Amino acid sequence: MSVDVFFIIAASVIFLLAIATPLANPFFVWNRRKSIASTIPSSQLSPPPVSIIIIPNRNAQALRKHLPVILQQEYEGDMQVIIVTEKGDVETEDALAAFGTDSRIYVTYIPESSRYISRKKLAITIGVKAAKYEWVVLLDAESCPESSHWLSTLSRNFTPDKNLVLGYCHTPEATPFQQFYKLRLVRQLMRQATPWRALGGNLAFRKSLFLDRHGYRHNLQFVGGEYDFLVSLFAAKESTAIETSSNGYVKEDASTKRRWRNSQLQYLSIRSELKNTTLPRMRFNTEYALMFLTDIAMLAGLLTPFLPLSSIKWIIFGVSLLSIFVNTFLRIRFAKKTAEDFNEDLSMFMIPFYERAIPPHNLLRLYQYTRSDKIDYSTHKV
Repeated sequence: MSVDVFFIIAASVIFLLAIATPLANPFFVWNRRKSIASTIPSSQLSPPPVSIIIIPNRNAQALRKHLPVILQQEYEGDMQVIIVTEKGDVETEDALAAFGTDSRIYVTYIPESSRYISRKKLAITIGVKAAKYEWVVLLDAESCPESSHWLSTLSRNFTPDKNLVLGYCHTPEATPFQQFYKLRLVRQLMRQATPWRALGGNLAFRKSLFLDRHGYRHNLQFVGGEYDFLVSLFAAKESTAIETSSNGYVKEDASTKRRWRNSQLQYLSIRSELKNTTLPRMRFNTEYALMFLTDIAMLAGLLTPFLPLSSIKWIIFGVSLLSIFVNTFLRIRFAKKTAEDFNEDLSMFMIPFYERAIPPHNLLRLYQYTRSDKIDYSTHKV
């Protein structure tokens, strides 16, 4: 084979990689689990009674702000709101007093004697046991529904064949990189046949299944992961729904860099305990390996004018330049479309940089986790 033929083949491979690798990106793959309401008329859906669990965690300000929005939901079914708090939390008790004797609110307390277990997981367990109804919605105290139809939107997925429903958490005050990072994770979860972690504190599940499978019995020793462990416990290919309608979104309060960092480190501490993580990790590593391989190949093609290949060097240079343009355009287009679908605002010019920053970011978090004191992620303090 002559040198010219070899480099022409190489240029063809570069162009094919430039087109193929964005198609392997999770932003290109559409949701496998669109809400069942897209195929069932709403008039045929009878809203089931629902119990909503909120854990204030000594954040009375968030409770004052968000509880009225929950109580004002336009929901035709019965609704119970369970507040699980600590005895002696005066600010939370004062916040609840403002709602008078609303019969929909039920307040229960975490035992003062509970030690060496995750208090938030214990609070959720107490809330589930106190729930009057089969379907339980778990809402983070620092999240607020964006629509008065939030509950009715989630509940349209509460069908006999479903055990778990995941809702999206909108983070308008997060940094652009954090938003991009989360969007990519969301699309990974939507592509996966069986999700391995939660989208945030906006999910629903069956009380009976939680009790039958003993809830958090095997992971109360971990400080975090209360939502991810529920997904690991309930998720199955045919019985899990992801609600994608904007009416089903909740908005998270401003997330600080420290809080985001801690949540990622806590995820690393529990990752080995979660089910169905092997395939998404393999996909992630393969996708990024191909992306960086393509980047190297395209950049190498731009160097051919400096090689003694007078007859074809400009052809290879032109193909490599075209490949960079096509590859970048496709990646921006797919990511931007996803951001628009989820009402997130991303700069199209920064998307290529955000995408390539994720592996170094993950390596930094892994390094920070390996250097940290593992007792920080355990409730078994010495």
